[in-house]
Amino acid sequence: RVRAGHFLETLWQDIRFGARMLRTSPGFTIVAVLTLALGIGANTAIFSATYSILLKPLPYKDSERLVNIGAVPPGEVVEAGSGDSLYSFAIEEIKSQTKVFEQVIALELGIYRFKARSGPTLLLTGLVSGNYFTTLGVKPALGRMISPSDAPSGSGRVVVLSYMFWQKQFAGDSKIVGRQLELADVLNRSHAPAPYTVIGVAPASFASPIFSSYGRDCDAWIPQSPRGINAPGNLGGDIVAIARLKRGVTLEKANAALQSLSEVLGEEYPQTARGWNLHAEGLKDVIVGIGKPRLALMVLLGAVGLLLLIACVNVSSLMLARAWGRSREIAIREALGATRLRVVRQSLTETLLLFLLGCGLGLLLAHWGISALRANAPQDTPRLGEIGLYGAVLWYALGISIVTAIVFGLAPALQVSGRKLYTRLNATGMSSVYAGGERRHVYRHGPVILEVSLAVVLLVGSGLLLRSFAKLLSVPLGLRTDHILTTDVQLDQGTCNGGALCNAAFDQIVERIQALPGVEEVAITNYPPLEGGGIFTGVSLEPPSAATASQPGPTAKSMQVGPAYFRLMGIPLLRGREFTAADSQHGSPPVVIVNQAFAKKFFGGHVVGRRLWLGLDKKKKNRWMYIVGEVRDARDSSPSQAPQPEEYTPFDAAFPSGELLVRTQVSPESLVPAIREQIEKVSTAPFSTS
Repeated sequence: RVRAGHFLETLWQDIRFGARMLRTSPGFTIVAVLTLALGIGANTAIFSATYSILLKPLPYKDSERLVNIGAVPPGEVVEAGSGDSLYSFAIEEIKSQTKVFEQVIALELGIYRFKARSGPTLLLTGLVSGNYFTTLGVKPALGRMISPSDAPSGSGRVVVLSYMFWQKQFAGDSKIVGRQLELADVLNRSHAPAPYTVIGVAPASFASPIFSSYGRDCDAWIPQSPRGINAPGNLGGDIVAIARLKRGVTLEKANAALQSLSEVLGEEYPQTARGWNLHAEGLKDVIVGIGKPRLALMVLLGAVGLLLLIACVNVSSLMLARAWGRSREIAIREALGATRLRVVRQSLTETLLLFLLGCGLGLLLAHWGISALRANAPQDTPRLGEIGLYGAVLWYALGISIVTAIVFGLAPALQVSGRKLYTRLNATGMSSVYAGGERRHVYRHGPVILEVSLAVVLLVGSGLLLRSFAKLLSVPLGLRTDHILTTDVQLDQGTCNGGALCNAAFDQIVERIQALPGVEEVAITNYPPLEGGGIFTGVSLEPPSAATASQPGPTAKSMQVGPAYFRLMGIPLLRGREFTAADSQHGSPPVVIVNQAFAKKFFGGHVVGRRLWLGLDKKKKNRWMYIVGEVRDARDSSPSQAPQPEEYTPFDAAFPSGELLVRTQVSPESLVPAIREQIEKVSTAPFSTS
């Protein structure tokens, strides 16, 4: 007892003896390990998702100080999750706030046509400011990244490729740096194909902030002056602005500075910027908020936590029953001189071995569970590709194994020691199970009571979740969702270099797909339903006067749809008529269809034949829109969001992009190859990774 290393020697004895006892009871060991593995594996898998999505810092330099800056339209509440992208003139104004922001970067989405070996390919391209990669702290996998000295145009055009695009299109060619690629800007029709020099390849781990959270990241990045309107206009645009706060500057202080800037811009540009508010939010909060997984993860984490508790109580009950059978053995040990502490430690060591075996098998189950999560979770789940067994996750699994082993191993350990020796030495067979009086009664029934209580809590919680889920499924959407296929269509520059030509190209695509066997209806829109897209436009019942032109007015969600949209989506027409092909023709009277919520809010009833003034740009003339129809309300933004005022206008391809909706009489998946073929016959440049 007094020589050095006695504790380690006896601990090693306990480990060996515990392992031998587990081997002598294979049935008990297998059942206990499998029970623990299920609980620990489920907890580890869900915690890995929680850690990767909510807790793990973003993979950017000083990511805790990065904020996203958006513009909140007039009439909307400035709160977390609100705010549109910006126009470039607003970003230049934000850069002037040097007291609160250390750096400001800009990222805009572009589409470029690239002539690959397999044919023309469309690249999803990030148009970035020169300090984009240096601010995020990104190191290249090959070559170098874009720097402030790189020219956005002219003879010095450069491009950085994504790791995936480099591997797919160039098979990871290490000599790619220095090669020239012919790229044409699809969205800017005045740009002819031009040579761009490849200067580097981004690392495989890099993902663009914000954009990658929508399920698909950029294929390449180009330094370019943002395409947003540089002339003073309203603040909302197409450019993502990300800033790094100065050290010591809080988010509240930054928002106070942005609010002051919003007021200055409103006074400087009263016709367009008044009523808009600039708002900053933590970049991680914005990224996580895109998929809104926080509540779901917290609920799942609580549920698997209860599952682990039930598993531990089960194993504790098994160990308690096993301990009753070993009562005489422990009594003999104590008779030979073993202290109660020594006996308890030996029992806890055996329990810990059992839990560690469960932890090892649980990690294997967690690995499979994580693969299943990544394969089956919605693809727009933020940071989905980052879910994995990180060091923090492994420590979590080990920690819960050790803590639960100690907590739930104490009852069996205390039960087998400390009672009168003669009682246990004289007890034989099943009589030993019932020896010990009232204290034994508590040990026997306590775990059962706890297990039943936890099971009831878990069942009640599961029942409430299922009830909520069932209610969500039973919410009337006001539209059909079965047998509908959606696909994003981007026309290349050769197909579409003007508004009329774009409309003609989309009409041709619709006609071709409508003629396919098994296709029931085809329509085009600018935002697919149930994905939360759409823009908000100002609504007036009379033309704005000079006195009211600068005042923010009410807004409504605005969508552009083709003639067959309402029939395809099963949205009933209540009054008036649907759109026709003639409504999209140049020179035709401007018409609009509204929903019930719109009619009630702005007119209080019957609206067909009335007219209204749409748009935030109130300088334009002839903005009267004639209401030709009223449709039933539909929850086309989200099942959990009540119908809001909406107005629909005829689809007009101002840009060569649109969302194609196809209702089929057969399985939609079976028509994907034929639909893709018809689209490519009109526009021969599909996305490279779609």
